Parts: sequence; C-alpha cells; structure tokens
Amino acid sequence: MNISGSHSIGFLLTIYFGTAYVALTREFVKFVFQDQRAIDLLHWSKDTYSPDEHFWVTLNRIPGVPGSMPNASWAGNLRAVKWFDMEDKHGGCHGHYVHGICIYGNGDLKWLINSSSLFANKFELTTYPLTVECLELRLRERTLNQSEIAIQPSWYF
Repeated sequence: MNISGSHSIGFLLTIYFGTAYVALTREFVKFVFQDQRAIDLLHWSKDTYSPDEHFWVTLNRIPGVPGSMPNASWAGNLRAVKWFDMEDKHGGCHGHYVHGICIYGNGDLKWLINSSSLFANKFELTTYPLTVECLELRLRERTLNQSEIAIQPSWYF
C-alpha cells in the first residue's frame, strides 16, 4: 500500500493490523522517533480510524528495523483478555462483558495472576475496586520479592 496523502513520502509500506499492546526495545523506540518512514506513517495515520491497531504492527514488520519481527504472526500473549465467544477456553467472566470483552471482577483474579501476559484488558475501578486493588497488591508484593536491595518498610501499603 502506498501511504501517501498530503505529502509525498517516496516509498511503499504494506499496512498490517493487529494489537495496540506492544513491548518495545530502546532501539525500536529510537527508530520510531528518528526514521522518516515511521514519521511519515504516523502523519498518514492521523486520518485513520484506529491508528494504534496498525502503526506498531506495520513498523514491526519492516526488515532491518532494530528489534523488529518481520515474520511475526498473530500468536502471542502480551495482553490478557477474556472474549465472550471464548468462554470455554478461559472459564467465563466474573465481572461483566462490554462489547464482548470481559470487565474483570474479583473472580477473575486467579486467572489474571496465573496469566503470563504483560497487560490485562479491561478494568473498571468504580465498578470492581477490589479487583484492581488486589491485583495491585499482588504485583507490588511480587516486585518487592524480586528486589536486589533491602526492602524498606515504607514500600508496603
């Protein structure tokens, strides 16, 4: 696809779609801020419906970009999400669904804690405050237990 619009960029990119949840290397971030292809793609993306669903994925597929994965697939577990139509795989939602995505409730904590995902989608602090608070305490405890320096009492809630 030729990404041209209000200005000419002089190269072709294939636009890929996927997740907006990413973990990036420092070198990849430098590329995003400095490479003309990334800058032009960002400008072109301003007029698209959901740029976060194609911006990162497209840049990640460019061969030679530091930290990129040109042969990436849809597989991956960066984001923990419970879809309504996949209840048989995750055991159901213990909060409620909005647009087919689970808003996590207290009963989802065990599933979330056992997940290897870096992100989780979605929470409602006003509806399920204990879910967020318990997960925060669990993550804080896990982080403190991995500390290489002496834990200070003030670091605990």
